[in-house]
Amino acid sequence: MEFEAVIGLEIHVELNCATKLFCDCPNNPGDDPNVNTCPICLWLPGAIPRLSQEALEKASLLCLGLGAELQPRSAFDQKVYYYPDLPKGYQLSQAHLLLARGGIDITDEDGKLKRLRIHHIHMEEDVTKLVHEMKGRLPIILVDFNRAGAAGGDRYGT
Repeated sequence: MEFEAVIGLEIHVELNCATKLFCDCPNNPGDDPNVNTCPICLWLPGAIPRLSQEALEKASLLCLGLGAELQPRSAFDQKVYYYPDLPKGYQLSQAHLLLARGGIDITDEDGKLKRLRIHHIHMEEDVTKLVHEMKGRLPIILVDFNRAGAAGGDRYGT
């Protein structure tokens, strides 16, 4: 029996946008904890998110630069999981109507053109940052919302 190795990579990229993905809060995760927040990125009831045009443009340029095909429609879904870095219980991510699909052409060491498959590229909001500290012998977990809602995404390829 013959086997073929298939290796897949999941690569996360944070877009260098001035604001977060769904609000106008500054995208400065290194600032003092919890200063770059608003009702939208704190996920307060009634807050209405709106997609950052800058994030969409930068993500689209990344897709085109990787030779991926932008899809005619894309949308965000709620990816549900329970973990302290996600206080609202879900993350806005593209799971069904993705931003792009496709791949990139490269030349191998023999000069042959090869296509690297990229299953898809999608956008998603970042979650909060957990800071783990010790107070004596007690572990303490602090939550910093500065990163919550920043524009991130994944590229999946095999």
